[in-house]
Amino acid sequence: EKYLSYATADSAGYSPLQCAIHAENIQDVQTLLAIYDQQNTLKQELAYVNEGLPSEAIRYTEETPLVIALKNTALFQMIFTILKDRFQTLLFEQITRVDADGDTLLHTLVEFGRVEPLTLLVKHAAQNQVMRAALIEASKKRNTLYQETPLDIAEHFNASPTMQALRAAGIKNLNPSLAKLNQIKEILKAL
Repeated sequence: EKYLSYATADSAGYSPLQCAIHAENIQDVQTLLAIYDQQNTLKQELAYVNEGLPSEAIRYTEETPLVIALKNTALFQMIFTILKDRFQTLLFEQITRVDADGDTLLHTLVEFGRVEPLTLLVKHAAQNQVMRAALIEASKKRNTLYQETPLDIAEHFNASPTMQALRAAGIKNLNPSLAKLNQIKEILKAL
Protein backbone atom coordinates (compact mmCIF):
# COMPACT_ATOMS: atom_id res chain seq x y z
CA GLU A 1 0.00 0.00 0.00
CA LYS A 2 2.98 2.31 0.58
CA TYR A 3 3.65 2.25 -3.17
CA LEU A 4 0.25 3.73 -3.90
CA SER A 5 1.76 7.00 -2.64
CA TYR A 6 3.65 7.09 -5.92
CA ALA A 7 0.25 7.00 -7.69
CA THR A 8 -0.40 4.99 -10.82
CA ALA A 9 1.05 7.77 -12.94
CA ASP A 10 1.74 11.30 -11.83
CA SER A 11 0.85 14.46 -13.74
CA ALA A 12 3.98 14.14 -15.89
CA GLY A 13 3.02 10.58 -16.80
CA TYR A 14 5.70 8.93 -14.66
CA SER A 15 4.95 5.41 -13.47
CA PRO A 16 5.39 4.43 -9.81
CA LEU A 17 8.73 2.83 -10.72
CA GLN A 18 9.87 5.98 -12.49
CA CYS A 19 8.83 8.10 -9.49
CA ALA A 20 10.84 5.87 -7.15
CA ILE A 21 13.86 6.10 -9.47
CA HIS A 22 13.51 9.90 -9.62
CA ALA A 23 13.45 9.93 -5.81
CA GLU A 24 16.60 7.76 -5.89
CA ASN A 25 14.99 5.44 -3.35
CA ILE A 26 16.85 2.19 -3.96
CA GLN A 27 14.79 0.17 -1.47
CA ASP A 28 11.49 1.25 -3.05
CA VAL A 29 12.85 0.54 -6.54
CA GLN A 30 13.92 -2.96 -5.46
CA THR A 31 10.53 -3.60 -3.87
CA LEU A 32 8.61 -2.39 -6.93
CA LEU A 33 10.79 -4.49 -9.25
CA ALA A 34 10.07 -7.56 -7.09
CA ILE A 35 6.33 -6.82 -7.13
CA TYR A 36 6.32 -6.40 -10.92
CA ASP A 37 8.32 -9.59 -11.32
CA GLN A 38 5.73 -11.50 -9.24
CA GLN A 39 2.92 -9.98 -11.30
CA ASN A 40 4.72 -10.84 -14.56
CA THR A 41 4.67 -7.16 -15.56
CA LEU A 42 8.37 -6.44 -15.10
CA LYS A 43 9.14 -6.14 -18.81
CA GLN A 44 6.22 -3.74 -19.40
CA GLU A 45 7.28 -1.59 -16.44
CA LEU A 46 10.88 -1.41 -17.69
CA ALA A 47 9.64 -0.56 -21.18
CA TYR A 48 7.27 2.17 -20.02
CA VAL A 49 7.90 5.59 -21.57
CA ASN A 50 6.29 8.51 -19.81
CA GLU A 51 4.61 11.01 -22.07
CA GLY A 52 3.71 13.87 -19.81
CA LEU A 53 4.56 17.46 -19.12
CA PRO A 54 6.53 18.06 -15.93
CA SER A 55 5.50 21.30 -14.24
CA GLU A 56 8.90 22.90 -14.78
CA ALA A 57 9.25 21.83 -18.42
CA ILE A 58 8.14 23.59 -21.56
CA ARG A 59 7.64 20.41 -23.56
CA TYR A 60 6.81 16.78 -23.01
CA THR A 61 9.42 14.36 -21.75
CA GLU A 62 9.89 10.82 -22.94
CA GLU A 63 11.95 8.82 -20.51
CA THR A 64 12.31 5.14 -19.77
CA PRO A 65 13.29 3.89 -16.32
CA LEU A 66 16.82 3.29 -17.68
CA VAL A 67 17.19 6.92 -18.77
CA ILE A 68 15.84 8.22 -15.47
CA ALA A 69 18.29 5.99 -13.59
CA LEU A 70 21.28 7.67 -15.26
CA LYS A 71 21.66 10.12 -12.39
CA ASN A 72 22.29 7.34 -9.88
CA THR A 73 24.94 4.78 -10.78
CA ALA A 74 23.58 2.10 -8.42
CA LEU A 75 20.07 2.42 -9.85
CA PHE A 76 21.38 2.45 -13.42
CA GLN A 77 23.37 -0.71 -12.77
CA MET A 78 20.32 -2.37 -11.18
CA ILE A 79 18.00 -1.60 -14.12
CA PHE A 80 20.71 -2.32 -16.70
CA THR A 81 21.51 -5.71 -15.15
CA ILE A 82 17.88 -6.81 -15.26
CA LEU A 83 17.56 -5.70 -18.89
CA LYS A 84 20.88 -7.34 -19.83
CA ASP A 85 20.12 -10.62 -18.09
CA ARG A 86 16.42 -10.97 -18.94
CA PHE A 87 15.35 -8.59 -21.69
CA GLN A 88 18.21 -8.04 -24.14
CA THR A 89 15.95 -7.02 -27.01
CA LEU A 90 14.37 -4.35 -24.82
CA LEU A 91 17.84 -3.17 -23.76
CA PHE A 92 18.87 -2.85 -27.42
CA GLU A 93 15.69 -0.87 -28.12
CA GLN A 94 16.31 1.46 -25.18
CA ILE A 95 19.91 2.16 -26.17
CA THR A 96 19.01 2.95 -29.77
CA ARG A 97 15.66 4.65 -29.05
CA VAL A 98 15.38 8.33 -29.93
CA ASP A 99 13.22 10.74 -27.98
CA ALA A 100 11.30 13.74 -29.33
CA ASP A 101 14.58 15.67 -29.64
CA GLY A 102 16.28 12.83 -31.48
CA ASP A 103 18.50 12.06 -28.49
CA THR A 104 19.53 8.51 -27.66
CA LEU A 105 20.66 7.19 -24.29
CA LEU A 106 24.23 8.02 -25.36
CA HIS A 107 23.32 11.66 -26.07
CA THR A 108 21.88 11.90 -22.56
CA LEU A 109 24.95 10.24 -21.03
CA VAL A 110 27.18 12.83 -22.69
CA GLU A 111 24.97 15.79 -21.83
CA PHE A 112 25.10 14.88 -18.14
CA GLY A 113 28.70 13.64 -18.06
CA ARG A 114 27.78 10.16 -16.84
CA VAL A 115 31.02 8.19 -17.29
CA GLU A 116 30.12 5.26 -15.01
CA PRO A 117 26.99 4.15 -16.91
CA LEU A 118 28.80 4.57 -20.24
CA THR A 119 31.69 2.46 -18.97
CA LEU A 120 29.24 -0.23 -17.87
CA LEU A 121 27.60 -0.27 -21.32
CA VAL A 122 30.95 -0.46 -23.12
CA LYS A 123 32.22 -3.20 -20.80
CA HIS A 124 29.16 -5.31 -21.60
CA ALA A 125 29.48 -4.49 -25.31
CA ALA A 126 32.98 -5.97 -25.32
CA GLN A 127 31.41 -9.34 -24.43
CA ASN A 128 28.20 -9.07 -26.45
CA GLN A 129 27.99 -8.31 -30.18
CA VAL A 130 24.33 -7.29 -30.03
CA MET A 131 25.13 -4.73 -27.33
CA ARG A 132 28.11 -3.49 -29.34
CA ALA A 133 25.87 -3.07 -32.38
CA ALA A 134 23.37 -1.09 -30.26
CA LEU A 135 26.07 1.26 -28.98
CA ILE A 136 27.51 1.77 -32.46
CA GLU A 137 24.05 2.47 -33.89
CA ALA A 138 23.23 4.92 -31.08
CA SER A 139 26.62 6.64 -31.40
CA LYS A 140 25.93 7.47 -35.05
CA LYS A 141 22.47 8.97 -34.55
CA ARG A 142 22.15 12.73 -34.82
CA ASN A 143 19.70 14.63 -32.65
CA THR A 144 17.06 16.77 -34.33
CA LEU A 145 17.93 20.11 -32.78
CA TYR A 146 21.59 20.46 -33.79
CA GLN A 147 22.15 17.31 -35.85
CA GLU A 148 24.85 16.19 -33.41
CA THR A 149 26.04 12.72 -32.54
CA PRO A 150 26.94 12.01 -28.90
CA LEU A 151 30.63 12.55 -29.78
CA ASP A 152 29.79 15.87 -31.48
CA ILE A 153 28.05 17.00 -28.28
CA ALA A 154 31.07 16.11 -26.14
CA GLU A 155 33.43 17.95 -28.47
CA HIS A 156 31.09 20.93 -28.90
CA PHE A 157 30.47 21.28 -25.18
CA ASN A 158 34.17 21.07 -24.40
CA ALA A 159 35.07 23.70 -27.02
CA SER A 160 32.14 26.07 -26.46
CA PRO A 161 32.85 29.73 -25.72
CA THR A 162 30.98 29.34 -22.43
CA MET A 163 33.25 26.48 -21.30
CA GLN A 164 36.35 28.40 -22.43
CA ALA A 165 35.23 31.49 -20.51
CA LEU A 166 34.49 29.46 -17.39
CA ARG A 167 37.90 27.77 -17.58
CA ALA A 168 39.61 31.15 -18.12
CA ALA A 169 37.82 32.47 -15.04
CA GLY A 170 39.24 29.60 -13.01
CA ILE A 171 35.90 27.94 -12.34
CA LYS A 172 36.66 24.30 -11.68
CA ASN A 173 33.40 22.68 -10.59
CA LEU A 174 31.93 22.36 -14.06
CA ASN A 175 29.19 19.80 -14.63
CA PRO A 176 29.95 17.69 -16.55
CA SER A 177 33.62 18.17 -15.72
CA LEU A 178 36.22 18.36 -18.46
CA ALA A 179 37.84 15.17 -17.23
CA LYS A 180 34.54 13.32 -17.58
CA LEU A 181 33.94 14.81 -21.03
CA ASN A 182 37.37 13.73 -22.16
CA GLN A 183 36.77 10.23 -20.81
CA ILE A 184 33.45 10.08 -22.63
CA LYS A 185 35.02 11.30 -25.88
CA GLU A 186 37.68 8.59 -25.70
CA ILE A 187 35.12 5.87 -24.97
CA LEU A 188 32.89 6.99 -27.86
CA LYS A 189 35.83 7.22 -30.26
CA ALA A 190 36.71 3.61 -29.44
CA LEU A 191 33.30 2.31 -30.53
